[in-house]
Amino acid sequence: MKTVIFALILAAAGCQQPQETAFSSRSNANPGQDLPSKWSSSVFPLRINISDSFDSSEGQAIRDMANEWSNSVNGVVDFMDPNYTVSEKNSSLSEYEDGVIGVYKLYSWPDELPQTALAVTQVIGVRKSGYIQILHADILVNYQNYSFTTDHTWGYDLQTIILHEMGHLLGLYHDGNSTNDSVMYESITRYTDNRSPKERDIQNIENKYGIQRSGSNYRSLAGRTISPQDSQEYSDKVNEEKVVIQYQVMADGSEKRKIKVLE
Repeated sequence: MKTVIFALILAAAGCQQPQETAFSSRSNANPGQDLPSKWSSSVFPLRINISDSFDSSEGQAIRDMANEWSNSVNGVVDFMDPNYTVSEKNSSLSEYEDGVIGVYKLYSWPDELPQTALAVTQVIGVRKSGYIQILHADILVNYQNYSFTTDHTWGYDLQTIILHEMGHLLGLYHDGNSTNDSVMYESITRYTDNRSPKERDIQNIENKYGIQRSGSNYRSLAGRTISPQDSQEYSDKVNEEKVVIQYQVMADGSEKRKIKVLE
């Protein structure tokens, strides 16, 4: 089974060049780490379920950031429908592979993840010819070890974190240019305040999904809300390779990428 999981872990300060560790159950296996990833455009808007553990201001902040991605292309593509809720999970990372696209508030951080991660976006997909088709994703926010704010008081800015992680959820990778030029910059500090995609981000999302931005020349993507059954397509794939990828940006400023290919 050919399934790809990206865990994109966002943490506190500065960033160094990534170190890559690859391990495989097959010789000469190519996990496709350089391939772009994206959803099939027919699944938009994605049904985003927000944990009922978030308070009202946090929930509104998450919905606002989902809408920012749609607003960035003038609403031509409604990328996400964030008007759903989900119960928290208190189990291992694998339990999130349930077909429910969720944003979770974790007071008990999974043992499989670094304690110094601010948030994790885990994306599941299948490798196609030249790209990875995303089938499922979740955003996990580390409330066990960090504080978050929606009103610029003490803590990491939740809107900034969620906007960045939703970029990963849509298939965007890190952008090393600068935090002023892209909300997908590799590191976020307590002083980072990005609540709207930058021009580079807008161009990247338009290029990824073939959106033309020039008045009446915008090309709309007809879509529907994705269901858990749609997301679970990956479990029905046969004779395909499973790939697990984690991008980890740590509180000490280092970054590692781990790749695993399974039978």
